[in-house]
Amino acid sequence: MTTAEIKPKLLNDVVFMGLRSAIGVIFIVHGVGKFNPGFANFLGSLGIPAEMQIPIALAELIPGILLIVGVLSRFSSALLSIIMLGAIFHVKG
Repeated sequence: MTTAEIKPKLLNDVVFMGLRSAIGVIFIVHGVGKFNPGFANFLGSLGIPAEMQIPIALAELIPGILLIVGVLSRFSSALLSIIMLGAIFHVKG
């Protein structure tokens, strides 16, 4: 491989790592925030049982960590996309 071939690949890797990390941090922060007892009250106002607080929080926290680490990135992204679509259609529905 020549230097001309290595630079674009390295740049792509760095950019994708930065994007994964930024999105992962966003989901980790929001996932940790969902452990707050006030979130259970918010879920109740939406008609969602308060027992769903922990699974919802973990469903954002764990894929966020996996995105940053780079493990199962596609699976984590798909899971987060499904969660966000569910949130959009349930809240705005």
